Amino acid sequence: MIDRRERAAVEWWRKGHLTPGTIVIYLQWVRRFRTYCDKRKLLEAEQLTAVGVRRFTHAYTGPRLRGRQSSKDSGNLASNTLHAWACALGALGTPLPPWRDKQAPTLPPLRKEFCHYRRAHNGVSERTLVRDVETARGFLKQLHRGRNTVARASLTDVDAFVRKLATRLSKRTVADTCRMHI
Repeated sequence: MIDRRERAAVEWWRKGHLTPGTIVIYLQWVRRFRTYCDKRKLLEAEQLTAVGVRRFTHAYTGPRLRGRQSSKDSGNLASNTLHAWACALGALGTPLPPWRDKQAPTLPPLRKEFCHYRRAHNGVSERTLVRDVETARGFLKQLHRGRNTVARASLTDVDAFVRKLATRLSKRTVADTCRMHI
């Protein structure tokens, strides 16, 4: 029997073009997870995190497993399924904790200031900022290999860095990477 939340999630998954077979498998894992939470008196919403689902997949032993842990592939499938379940519930208005706690990496002072500047003056997205910080890290690493500092960096250093990027990236990507509005 399919309940109201499952029915709503199924509709959401169908809009995402999941196949009927995938939806059937997803519902099986969702029900296993819900049973796991019920038996342990856990709040399902609190367990719908990467950590909570990992505990479930490590604890799950199905009827065909006879006391053995499920395979890594089954754990991955369960994790993907329950992430899809969390996404569907979140889209349908159920308050849930974040799937993963976002831990901002600790950056050296120069890169931290660079991030602050890019956010304040260019309004860049987090994804762009991650790419830009990685590019800056690569440039600084190249400077240090050449026994140079930022204060003494020259146009020749920038040119060498761009040439190195061009050996492994497309022209368009190199142009986009060099387009940082500093």
